[in-house]
Parts: sequence; C-alpha cells; structure tokens
Amino acid sequence: MPVPYGSCTPRQPEFTYEQPQVYQPMVQKSPQYGTIPSYIPPPRQGVNLGAMFITLVMPWLLFIILFWVLSFEPHAFQPSACNMVVLIILSVVIALGLSAYQAAVRARQGVGEPPSWSILLFVCGIIAFSAGFIGGNSNFNVNMRPYYDIMALNVYPSVDPSAWSGKSFMDAGRIDFLSGATLDLSKNMGFMDSDMYCVAPIIMKNKTMESYDFWAVGTNCCSGQQKNYRCGEYNNVLANSGLRLMKDHMRPFFRLAVQQAEATYNIKAQHPIFFYWMQDPSAEITAYRNSGYKGFALAVSCFFAFQLFFVIVAAIIFSLRDYRDTTTSYKTVV
Repeated sequence: MPVPYGSCTPRQPEFTYEQPQVYQPMVQKSPQYGTIPSYIPPPRQGVNLGAMFITLVMPWLLFIILFWVLSFEPHAFQPSACNMVVLIILSVVIALGLSAYQAAVRARQGVGEPPSWSILLFVCGIIAFSAGFIGGNSNFNVNMRPYYDIMALNVYPSVDPSAWSGKSFMDAGRIDFLSGATLDLSKNMGFMDSDMYCVAPIIMKNKTMESYDFWAVGTNCCSGQQKNYRCGEYNNVLANSGLRLMKDHMRPFFRLAVQQAEATYNIKAQHPIFFYWMQDPSAEITAYRNSGYKGFALAVSCFFAFQLFFVIVAAIIFSLRDYRDTTTSYKTVV
C-alpha cells in the first residue's frame, strides 16, 4: 500500500553483514627460485688502492734512502749523519708497528677498517730496513770503501823500487814505477790459510835490491812453489803500476808470505807494502766506483720487483678473504 504524502512513518535502518577478520600470523617464507630475497647483501668492498699504493712505495723509499746512505759518501765521510739517518728510518718502522697495533685494537672493538694493510706495511718496513742495512753495508765494504780509501791516498809517479824504501810510500794509493820495473817471479811465495796468499817482489831489471819493499799480491793464483805466480797482469809486458791493497784483513797473511820468502831466498823486506800489479790502475779505480753504482741500481730494482709482487699477492688474498666473509654473512642472514 502506498504511503500517503506527508506521513511520518520512521525509516528502518539498513544492516549489512561483514565477514569477520581473522588474524593470521606473518610467516617469513623462503625465497623461491626467480624471486628477489627479502635480504639484499651489502656490496662487496673493492681493493683499497690508497693503502696498496702506500704499502708499495713507502718501504721502497725507505730501502732506497738507507741503501744509499750506507753505500756512498755519508758512510765514508759523515758517519754521524749516516747513523742519524739510520736511526730515523728505524723510528719510522717502529711507528708503523705502533700504528698497525692500534689498527688491530680498533678492529677488535668493531671500529675502523681491518688492520690487514697496516700490518702488511709494518712487515714490509721491517724487510726494507733489514735489506737496506745489510745490502748497503755490503756494497760499501766490497766496492765503495776501496774506492774512497784509494782516492784519499797519494799518487806517486816514476818510482824506482831499487832506490826507495817502502816507508817513504806508506800513504801511497797508486804508484807508477819507472820503465824497466817488473816482477821477480823467481822469488814468489805463497802462504796457505784457507786461501793461498801469493806474493812476488817488484824489482828493477839489472839493479841490485837492498830491500825488497814493493810486492805484487793476489789470492789463489799460485801454488807456493817457485815460478808459479799467476796473479793479476803478471804476464803483461806493459804493466808497470801498482794499486794499493786496501783490504786490511788480508794484509797480515801477505806479510807472513813475505817472511817466508825472506827465509827461503835470504833477502830482506824491511818495510813491505802490497800492490795489485797492473797496466792501468785508473781503470781499476773507476771499476770499483761503477760496481758500487751498479750494485745500488740492481738492489733498488730487485727490491721494487719483490715489493710489487708481494703487494699484488697480498691484495689478491685480502680480496678473496673479503669476498668469502661477505658470502658467509649473506648465507647466515638468509
């Protein structure tokens, strides 16, 4: 029945039925093949190029400075300054060790980067100091000390070995004898002490020798028997110069050989001095210097090659270790 216009019949409310919401706990599902996991691993760190460059260059520079100071002029003429440089470089190496220790402590506390490069820098510093100290001293004693010692001594030209005594030339580094000076191979002698120390007197032809004070020397170049001297340029007819023996540890053995020659040949040697018999001592002196420079250049090149190889291997090892640690962390979280 229609409702008359203007009636006041109340309007019935409308009710709707809603499905009750049921709480469902959130369950983390394993990522399926082809889906993106909920955990994204952090990007892997690359090689620390700055630390790698410092580890390569800094020990090499320490080696160069130490090797040069111990090989050349500072060692020979300024020992105090040389020792000061050695102590400074040692202090730098100790400082690297303290820095590596502090980096290791911070890493254990979870602060800062891993101490791998700091520790490697300290190890390379120790190697550089040890190699530079040993190599520099060896190069100086073998090559540069004889050069500097000879250059500090006098050069005597036109010396007659039959007219002069050896005590007049105690400061001689090089002697050029008169033409006609030669070796008397009939009076050679050798003294055996692990090595054979060989001597032969330098004389003037057709002249009487009152004292045999000038002696040519060599090692392991004779048998100790008469006329068996084969040292240096003994058979060079143009040789008439002597380069002073500068190796102090060998001099007593040559003196013993001379004493044996005095007793064997009934001669006198009141003030014997020892030389290497040769034609051109200047070339030999230059060879000492060049050998020292070549030794320095070779040592610097070899140490750089070693340092480069060492740093590259370390960088590969550190990179593989970081990748392994990152992968392990990712698997643990997922």
